[in-house]
Amino acid sequence: MGRDFAVRDSYLRFMERFRSAAERAGRDSEDITVVAVSKTRTLDEIRAVVDCGAHVVGENRVQEARDKFAGATRDFELHMIGHLQTNKAKLAIELFDMVQSVDSLRIAEELSKEAGKAGRKLEVLLEVNSSGEEQKYGFQPAQVADAGAEIGQLANLRVSGLMTVGPLTEDKNEIRRAFAETYKLFEQMKARASGFSVLSMGMSDDFELAIAEGSTMVRVGRVIFGPRTT
Repeated sequence: MGRDFAVRDSYLRFMERFRSAAERAGRDSEDITVVAVSKTRTLDEIRAVVDCGAHVVGENRVQEARDKFAGATRDFELHMIGHLQTNKAKLAIELFDMVQSVDSLRIAEELSKEAGKAGRKLEVLLEVNSSGEEQKYGFQPAQVADAGAEIGQLANLRVSGLMTVGPLTEDKNEIRRAFAETYKLFEQMKARASGFSVLSMGMSDDFELAIAEGSTMVRVGRVIFGPRTT
């Protein structure tokens, strides 16, 4: 009971910061979606934040999401936000309302194929490697428009926007640069594609910067749930 109370308290404190960040940016916080990232978290902890008003939960790993949510009644959206292997596409279709981390044509094709078998159209985001860091997944910024056009032709996917992970640095100017460039790319693609409305960027350490640079969706875990113990 104590742990659930602490999670609720953290969530409410985060929401105060979230709304303040939106206000400073001259934006309406209602226009920005919060994804509560529940990696390693229990269903009770997730339920605590959902009961406080969260309606989107994000998971990094398909198998962990399956273990937690398969067969469970959900009154929230579940998003895949981590790197997805092609052999997990079928399971991803069964579990997730959105896959934010489409980082290659190959995974997009596999998701479309499995979505077709399941008789559904899957909402996806294209992951952009805005930092240029070699260890990160995602399309290079110069590749995104062409990738979006190609993936947009797949019958069973709906490309709704872009996702990025900010640079691993404490240099706020570098983080802002990456977010600003992704926002510019988002706006360019939005002008050419109908239904292009989601820009997912910003995590626990940089969500306020992301909101200032135009993010419509932030993915936060530690700031809500506290440090992971595993």
